[in-house]
Amino acid sequence: MQTSAKVLIAEDSLVLRERYRKIFERILVTLTLAEDGWEALEKIKREHFHLIITDIMMPRMDGFEFTRQARALPEYRDVPVFVVSSKKQEEDLHKAWAVGVTEYIFKPFEGDRLLSIVRHYLGL
Repeated sequence: MQTSAKVLIAEDSLVLRERYRKIFERILVTLTLAEDGWEALEKIKREHFHLIITDIMMPRMDGFEFTRQARALPEYRDVPVFVVSSKKQEEDLHKAWAVGVTEYIFKPFEGDRLLSIVRHYLGL
């Protein structure tokens, strides 16, 4: 049985997309994967998601630009957007907050910790 919560993950690494798939099998959400920010932006224009997770460094459109464009859409102004990235420089954190990121999680990350944060924001 699926819940109505829909999660979109924008990640260019196939290995990490598969890891996310395995992690999210443990909770009842509908998971959609995108290979980069451009594909993720196209997906959010066609379907509503309750939570978004994005990497920063991706081809075609990075996570900063994706988040900025997503936040410009009225239906995504208040949707939680998490960055999961290995970029740990303070300037990256400031840029993430400036474009509207809700949570910034460093890679490598613990699957249980990520699920705990997701559950909190989705009320699961």
